[in-house]
Amino acid sequence: AGSSTSKEGLKPLVKEAVQEALEEHARNSTGSTSQPFSQVGSGAAASYYASLDIGIEDGDELDPLTGQYIDCGRFDMAEYANENYAIAPFLQHIEASLQMNGTPLGRSGFKVVDLHTQNNIYELHLGGKVLRGGLDGAVIPYGVAKMAATKQLRCGVEIKHSEAHKAQYREKHGFSVQGTERIVEFSGAAQGQALIETLAAAVYAEYPEVLLLQSSFDHNVILLLSQGTVRVWQQLSFDAAMWKMSDFLKNCSTERAYKFEMHKAQLQPEVVQPIEGLRKKLKLRSALLEQLDSVTAGQDQETKFSMALEFIRAARISQQQLATVAAAADGGTREPLPAAEDLSYFL
Repeated sequence: AGSSTSKEGLKPLVKEAVQEALEEHARNSTGSTSQPFSQVGSGAAASYYASLDIGIEDGDELDPLTGQYIDCGRFDMAEYANENYAIAPFLQHIEASLQMNGTPLGRSGFKVVDLHTQNNIYELHLGGKVLRGGLDGAVIPYGVAKMAATKQLRCGVEIKHSEAHKAQYREKHGFSVQGTERIVEFSGAAQGQALIETLAAAVYAEYPEVLLLQSSFDHNVILLLSQGTVRVWQQLSFDAAMWKMSDFLKNCSTERAYKFEMHKAQLQPEVVQPIEGLRKKLKLRSALLEQLDSVTAGQDQETKFSMALEFIRAARISQQQLATVAAAADGGTREPLPAAEDLSYFL
């Protein structure tokens, strides 16, 4: 009975916290231009990093990967018509390759999950723009639900299907191919996308370091963001990339409910300060999580989630009305609040 009374007493506080966060979202989105991660060029991404005081280092020069690596076998991208068809089997190949390199998998370790159908799981507010995007896959501790992947992410995966692969697929199936098809090169938008995805992953994850693999199997890039600096390895073989990814994961915590706040006392200041700074600057939606934590202290996560979700759903109609009014007042420039069916959008 005491628990029920406590929960009922918290409802007004949670409702107020949710409504404030929704209204803040409306204010922060006013006048902002939305852009997908895939359209951010390398120059723009480098400028964003500079404005955030994040260094970009050349891993090939500072820590070259030149050893002998385990042969993980070939994955033929040309067997698939496009990237979406290739994602699931390629993620399986990556997981098998990590296991070959000694990465702990299963109950005592990690798992690889497919995220490519979950659109816009990340949102960053940078330079007057709202950048949105997601990942094709992620490596997370075993037992973590897919919907919580962004919070417990250790490695992200972005898969690329090159024009050469598409041409080879068409040839195999009897279609004519005209012109010279180029192999995918990670420059321009592809490079910018990788930099922004790495930044977003670091902002949303509880773990203080994140690694991103961008791969077409033939061409592989690793980005590792740690201590306020991203180190980039380009032109890697798939086998070298799998070794580097596995080496990183072997040194990561497999804790399913890793909390940065609970561990930061044991971390060095050069690790803690950049992460805290990035999250304050870029993840405006964290205000809801902070408010919920303050008003639901002592409640289990399931209770907190269900109460907050109840009020988010209840607030959607009134919030959409608010968005319509705001858009009219702003001359139609304001982007309306997306219809959110799960709490992760706001957390």
